[in-house]
Amino acid sequence: HYEVTTSDGRTRTFTAVVVATGVNRIPKLPSFKGQESWKGQIIHSKHYRNASPFQGKRVVIVGCGESGSDVTKEISDVTEQSYLSLRRGVSVATKYPMRSQFTSDAFSSRSHYFAHPSLVTWLFSDLNRMISKMDDVDPVFAMIGKVNLEAGGGLYQSITKNENFIESLVTGACIKTAEITQLLDNSSVKFADGTIVKNIDAIVCNTGFTRSYDFLQDGFENVSFKSSRSLFLHMFHPDLDATFSFVGWVRPAEGGVPALSEMQARYLARLLSHETSLPSDLKTRAAAEAQEERERFHIVPHLDTLCHYPTMMERIAELVGCKPNMLWILLTDPILWYKLWFGSHQSAVYRLYGPRACPDQARDFISNLPIAWFSNALASRVSRKLFLMNVVSFMCTPFGVFESSW
Repeated sequence: HYEVTTSDGRTRTFTAVVVATGVNRIPKLPSFKGQESWKGQIIHSKHYRNASPFQGKRVVIVGCGESGSDVTKEISDVTEQSYLSLRRGVSVATKYPMRSQFTSDAFSSRSHYFAHPSLVTWLFSDLNRMISKMDDVDPVFAMIGKVNLEAGGGLYQSITKNENFIESLVTGACIKTAEITQLLDNSSVKFADGTIVKNIDAIVCNTGFTRSYDFLQDGFENVSFKSSRSLFLHMFHPDLDATFSFVGWVRPAEGGVPALSEMQARYLARLLSHETSLPSDLKTRAAAEAQEERERFHIVPHLDTLCHYPTMMERIAELVGCKPNMLWILLTDPILWYKLWFGSHQSAVYRLYGPRACPDQARDFISNLPIAWFSNALASRVSRKLFLMNVVSFMCTPFGVFESSW
């Protein structure tokens, strides 16, 4: 049992605790050389509300994730000039891939994720090289290609699923720069490439968050929560049981947090209702998962919540008992297989079979999803190459080369 004290001073007893606060709680504000005597304002995006305080000013924006993309665009729209400072570049998933009429979630399919990441990275590097030359046709699309080529890394990193700031780079309202190395006394900022920009009024930091486990006290003194990757499925500490869990402390490189959180919640519900139990080799599994994720996302080791979306979904689905047998579906229902392989990898996939399935509703939902990968000539061409890579990975997996992702 757990004794939980809330902000109103009340202490109550519960048989289970679920920590679903997420990791974005305590702002991580960098320190810059020379900031003690610097004249400008330095704030974290946690305290950003709107761009009006920056009207007509000169602003440096540090970092560019999902929310950072919005902050960059909004500030750049009203400033005299803004600068986007990046340590190693940013990889961007466009809202409308291949300039299809469908948004990026429609392209988040099994066909996209199945092949070995090196193969898919090569394919999309080739695609980015092609679109980077389309300035005369679609300058925003071309800039996305250039930004992705500069960032490199392919599928071995986090991907910003927000392209709002790209337009600001195209128009020149925002200028992309290197990492800040020093703040100078005269309100100037010096970057790693030696560039110095003068008369800067403010620095806005989209530099993420750190976490705190201060709310865990009596009984948790000898339990270490160093990383989300120390948790089985980013949920369960190997030294604790299923009555203490984390839900939503996971960030898919591509794909959605809500869908993954739902799968985690389904597994937790089965555990807490005693319909299943945690694996006996919890520590071994947690260690293997952590090593796998560290190797896959080696470019951004500090993002320990990062995971591979379909791998995590399939792994939890197997434990819940709702993982679809794709080979059986291919042999018995090829139309459904086509939808599952090339259509969006949605939660409904895991309502076809298993506990509390609703197969008719799930199949109806899946059948009405668009197949975005064949929505135009460019998407179709890339899709055919992707499928060829799927076959290569499938055939090579037994030999330990270019293995499939799951």
